[in-house]
Amino acid sequence: MVDVLPPVYIVGLRASGKTSIGRELAALLGGTFWDSDQAIETASGKSSGAWLREDGVAAFRRIEAAVIGERLDDAPLPPGLVMALGGGSLENRTVRERLAMLRVSRGLTGIWLRAPCGVLVRRMAMAAQVDRPPLTDLDPEAECRRLERVRGPIHARFADIVVDAATMGTPGRSPREVAEWLEEACRAACSRP
Repeated sequence: MVDVLPPVYIVGLRASGKTSIGRELAALLGGTFWDSDQAIETASGKSSGAWLREDGVAAFRRIEAAVIGERLDDAPLPPGLVMALGGGSLENRTVRERLAMLRVSRGLTGIWLRAPCGVLVRRMAMAAQVDRPPLTDLDPEAECRRLERVRGPIHARFADIVVDAATMGTPGRSPREVAEWLEEACRAACSRP
């Protein structure tokens, strides 16, 4: 059994549970939690939603890549660190290249929280007060399907562990319970040669 786990990153579409599960997983691992959206706000004084509304998607993706790059360049990344990366962050080639290198050199474990668009759209509607505007002019379901087509293959390529996040929030699948399952999955992944 592995006592100290290498850093972990979590990817997934908006409302997949990256933040809620990430916080729980970090607590279980005795590590720290880092969220790219929160880091953007801390670094710039402006929320992700404000960036998207005021400056557009391209400007937001640039600051997101810069903030993630700074975090990934921290040497060494502390054991037990859990990083929630923005849903579109892996569309950036530089972010993908850094993650690929760190997966090999530092043993980062990638987690993909996957859920059908219908589930994600319902979650977004329930959390409508969250400061996150749409990325396109499409209705939420169509936007989600488009993003899923673009990001799904990238998330799959960078995931060591895939979680069906659709049932999270149903009886027996709280964020804590998903994090407990992930802790064991991460330990198993780290134990493999």
